[in-house]
Amino acid sequence: MRTAVYNRWLHTMGGGERHSCMAAAVLAEDRPVDLVTHRAVDRDKLAARLNIDLSNVNLKVIPALPPNRFVAFTRDYDLFVNASFMSSQPSAAGKSMMLVLFPSPVENTLWARIRKTVGMYLIKEMLLAEYHDGFYDIQELGRGWFRYASDESTVRIGVPQHSRELEVEVVCGNFRPAELGTISASCRVADQDIGTIAIEPEEGKYVRWVMKVPAGMARNSTLDLDLRCDVYNPESTLGKDDNRNIGLAVSDVAVASLRHQVYELLFRRLFPRLGLRLEGLPEYGSLDFLDSYQLICPISEFSLRWMRHYWNREGPILYPPVAVSDYKPGRKDSIVLSVGRFFGEGGHSKNHEFMIRSFAKMLRRGTGGWELHLAGNKGPRKIDEEYFDNLKRAAEGLPVTLHPDLSFEELKKLYERASIYWHASGYGENVDKNPVKFEHFGITTVEAMASGCVPVVINKGGQPELVSHGSDGLLWDSRQELIDLTVGLMEDRETLQRLSRKAVGSAARFSEDRFRRRLLELVESVA
Repeated sequence: MRTAVYNRWLHTMGGGERHSCMAAAVLAEDRPVDLVTHRAVDRDKLAARLNIDLSNVNLKVIPALPPNRFVAFTRDYDLFVNASFMSSQPSAAGKSMMLVLFPSPVENTLWARIRKTVGMYLIKEMLLAEYHDGFYDIQELGRGWFRYASDESTVRIGVPQHSRELEVEVVCGNFRPAELGTISASCRVADQDIGTIAIEPEEGKYVRWVMKVPAGMARNSTLDLDLRCDVYNPESTLGKDDNRNIGLAVSDVAVASLRHQVYELLFRRLFPRLGLRLEGLPEYGSLDFLDSYQLICPISEFSLRWMRHYWNREGPILYPPVAVSDYKPGRKDSIVLSVGRFFGEGGHSKNHEFMIRSFAKMLRRGTGGWELHLAGNKGPRKIDEEYFDNLKRAAEGLPVTLHPDLSFEELKKLYERASIYWHASGYGENVDKNPVKFEHFGITTVEAMASGCVPVVINKGGQPELVSHGSDGLLWDSRQELIDLTVGLMEDRETLQRLSRKAVGSAARFSEDRFRRRLLELVESVA
C-alpha cells in the first residue's frame, strides 16, 4: 500500500511535526511511506531533533502546489494522511485520513450561512471570476489583492447572455525581482489563441490586458480562459522562504459589463475589506475538502469541540505520541522550566515574557534560590530574532536562562533537573473568540510530567486533559494563581514530591506505544 504523510510545516520541527513524523514512522513498518513537505529539511537532523527513527521513511520535498494540482499529486497513493496544521487540501487517494491539530475556523452558524449565501449570489451576479485551476490562494499587496498563477491555469468568468464579440480584461502584474526580467503570458479560449502579453517586473504595479473573444465561444453564460505564463521558484532561485512555482500575479478577470463595473466601484474602491472577504469566500468559506477524507481525527477533546463548532464533524481522537519512556526524573534542582518555540508575531505564542515578568514578581515574595529556564527552537525570521532579543532584555538581572535550539539530549537533562513546569499559551486571550491561540494538546507538558516535573499550567485549551488539579499537577486561571500555586509548591516539598510521582504515572497515558496501536486501528478501519 503506497502511503503518504503530509506536513507542510515540517521544517519548524515542532510538536505537530513530531505527530506527523511518528505517524509516518509507524506506517513505514510494513509499507513504503513518503513524508511529504514543501521545504528542504535534512532527514537525519529532523529525526535527531524530534527523537524519532525515520530510517524507513522517504522524505519527499515537492513545490507548494495549488489545491487542484495537489489533488492530482495525492492520486498516486493508496493511503494519504494529511497531518498538516490548518490545511484545507483535498485528497484523491484511494483512502484518506486527516489528523487535525486544530480545525481551520469556518463559522457554521445560521447567520454565517446566510452571509455565505448572499456572498455567493453577489459573486455570480457581479460576474466575478472563479479561479478553477492552477492558482494559489488570494493574497494582499498594498491596497490590492491578487492570486499567483502557475505555469498553466484556468479562470472561469461569467458573461452577459448574448452572442456578440466579447471584450475580456485581465488585470495582472509581474512581481518577480527585476533581475529575473519579463514575464511572457498567453491566453486561449476553447483551444484558440486570443492574446499574448509581456510584462516588465515591478512589484505592486498592475496592467490591463484586454483581449477580444469571438462570438459564440461562451457556454451557459460562462467563459473559460486558459492562461500560460513563465514561472520561477523563489526558494530554489533566490533562497527565499517560498517553494511555489509562481508566475503572473492576477488581480481581476472580467468581461466588460455594467455589473462588474458596479462591483469594482463598491468592493474595490469604496469597501475594499469587504471585497477581499467576498473574493476569498469560495476558498475560505468552503468545507468541501472534508468530503474527500474517510476519517478525521482530532488530537484532543479541545480540538474535537472546535471541530464540531467550525465543521459540524465528529471523529475519533488520536492523542499525539510522547516518548515518555525516554524521560526519567533526575536529581531535582530549584528550577522552574518552560519549553516552547521562540516565535514572534504570527507564531503560536508561548507567552515567554509573561512568564519572565511573573517570575520576577514571584521573586519579590522571597523565594530565593529558584531559577526560571526557558527552552525552545528559535524561529528563522527577523521578527523571531527581535522577539528573542526582547526576551533577553526582559531577563537581564534575573535568575532567568534562555536555551535556544537545544539538542534532544540537552533538553532531556534540563527536564531531569527541573522541579516545576510552567505553561502559559493563550493567557490573556478569550478562548471562545481565539481558541487557536491556546495549546491544542501540550506535548511538552507530558514530557515534563514523565521527567517528574510538577506541571503548573493554564486551565485552558488541551492542558486540563493532561493535568488533574491537585492529583498530578496544578491548574491556574490568573497570574496571581500561577504565582500563589508555584510559591506553595516551593515551600511545601512534601506536596511537590507527591505530585511529581503522580505526574510520572499519568504521563504514560500518552506513550508512543499507545499512539502506535491506536493509529494502526484507525488505519485498519479505513483501509
